[in-house]
Amino acid sequence: KGWIEPRKLEGHRGRVRCLAVGIDGTIFSGSRDHTVRVWNGADCTHIRTLEGPTSTVLSIAVGRDGTVYAAFDDNTIWVWSGEDGTHIGTLLRHELEVSFNPFFFCEDAFAVGPNGKLYTASFYNGVLVRSTRDGALIQTLEGHTRNVIGLLVGLDGRVYSASHDCTIRVW
Repeated sequence: KGWIEPRKLEGHRGRVRCLAVGIDGTIFSGSRDHTVRVWNGADCTHIRTLEGPTSTVLSIAVGRDGTVYAAFDDNTIWVWSGEDGTHIGTLLRHELEVSFNPFFFCEDAFAVGPNGKLYTASFYNGVLVRSTRDGALIQTLEGHTRNVIGLLVGLDGRVYSASHDCTIRVW
């Protein structure tokens, strides 16, 4: 009851692997076709395509300022301006830092928080806190006893992590 006919957003040439929504309602989709597509959240029209490396988009996070971050399976996180889609830079990440393996995929493996912080889930039972400016490690949040597989940052800046240890932690 109350549902309307769903809109179909088409254009990717590979399987869509992840989604994110910006605070202004803009929709971001990542695909095996190596791209992040940007869509108008109100009318579902295509705005632009952000080209990445020749690897699959694993996860997308959007900063409060609209900056777009996408993790690719070549161990990089690409960063684009939310205003015009200009590629700002590329952050390298350590192998297995963002939760991904061929048998289990979690598209909520990283998140952008306030004050220039990027939070990445780790198979090493922690949450790595990095600078969005240069990728430098700031801190490791430890406490889980198994792989961290999901993350989000609340509007209040608190970090929530989900783990294979059957717990959720609030930092």
